[in-house]
Amino acid sequence: MDDDLQEAANSGNAAAITEFIERGLSNSTHIMCLVSASTVKSWWVPYELGFGKKSGKPLATLKLKDTVILPAYLEISYIIRGTDSLNEYLTRVRRGLSKSAAVDSLTESLIRNSAPSHPLDNFLDWNE
Repeated sequence: MDDDLQEAANSGNAAAITEFIERGLSNSTHIMCLVSASTVKSWWVPYELGFGKKSGKPLATLKLKDTVILPAYLEISYIIRGTDSLNEYLTRVRRGLSKSAAVDSLTESLIRNSAPSHPLDNFLDWNE
């Protein structure tokens, strides 16, 4: 949703794309990779995760159902398996962040939906 990044991508400006990715990751507290078939084909994802890892950012991987096998470069991250695992991760992240209404509202909403039939259960991969 970064207009500058989208403009750089549309013009094929690799230097600007790299700059905007690095800026976004530098301003992040945590990095989560949502794995889909498109993710594993992307040349940018390994770069982004490597930059995040080098920056000392905690890395997590959220895998969707019916996607390919996780690439080896994602094995360095915390693998989230299903909604229970996602809720545990969000709770740990929330404890480490300063209190804010937005953080509390988002995580409470996600965690509250941890009933046996969570809406994300249809999308998240529970398998090893």
